[in-house]
Amino acid sequence: MKLMGIRVHSLGNGIEYLGSETIPVYSTYDDLVGFFRENQSFYGINQASVVA
Repeated sequence: MKLMGIRVHSLGNGIEYLGSETIPVYSTYDDLVGFFRENQSFYGINQASVVA
């Protein structure tokens, strides 16, 4: 998620699941809106459709 530019916060330690590590994370509203604003040109979203 961080490599894609989405800020996340860890909720705990990761666990091995189906051959890969799964880490519980969460992201706040502001984190997600910031990601969409920075990348809206890739999704064809116009300025008015992104929630303030």
